[in-house]
Amino acid sequence: MLSSILKYKRPAGVKYCAVGLSCTNLDLFFGVINMKTNCFKDFLKYSFLNILGMVGISFYILADTYFISKGVGVNGLSALNLAIPVFNFINGCGLMIGIGGGTLYSLCKKEKDQQETNKIFTNSLYLALIFSLVFLILGMFFSSEIVLLLKADEEIFSLTKTYIQTIMIFAFAFIINNVLLSYIRNDGSPQLSMVAMLVGSFSNIILDYIFIFPLKMGIFGAVIATCIAPLISIAILTLHFFRKKSNFKLNKCQMNKKIVLNTLTT
Repeated sequence: MLSSILKYKRPAGVKYCAVGLSCTNLDLFFGVINMKTNCFKDFLKYSFLNILGMVGISFYILADTYFISKGVGVNGLSALNLAIPVFNFINGCGLMIGIGGGTLYSLCKKEKDQQETNKIFTNSLYLALIFSLVFLILGMFFSSEIVLLLKADEEIFSLTKTYIQTIMIFAFAFIINNVLLSYIRNDGSPQLSMVAMLVGSFSNIILDYIFIFPLKMGIFGAVIATCIAPLISIAILTLHFFRKKSNFKLNKCQMNKKIVLNTLTT
């Protein structure tokens, strides 16, 4: 019966098909199939591009690990291992804001409420700046205490402090990058998000080599290379705002308590 339905073409003026299904039901049947097929294609498209971009991001620490082990040595590698939790926590905050806000934006975009989508995006950036400011203050004035909390000994204390302090000062780059990646991906440009992530990641590898070996900057060179990478990614992502199909932009508005809470809990 299914094969008959799949082969069936409705003749002009005929209201019922030979297998006993009304043409309305048949149209509905094919509509459901097409909808499921399109949803699956979109799912594969977004998932593949996102996974590919995340693989690129994994090179941030992988590149640092390799070049620091070769250029700085065992102490540098130990300092990096102690600093990784701080790096991951900063990225996690950016992902929390980006994914939460991006989800709210996607739901609101379906209702074609331009003012509300702009408000959601603006509130996400407000959150990103607040988190960035907190990390900046912690990095500038409390980096030594954080290093002690991570149990760094005297031998690697200064190396660990250099890496953590620099990462926290540049926290805004990682957080805003994650926010933009999520919004632009949800705005129908997963390709641009993927390109930004990959270019940023590979630029980190190149800069790691330049700063550690030719310029002899040690672990500071490695962390600066890591901090420049999201800035390059952000520069690429800003191209989205010059496209006609961009559906969000900064909007002058006050922080909305409901949007902020939904962003952090979604």
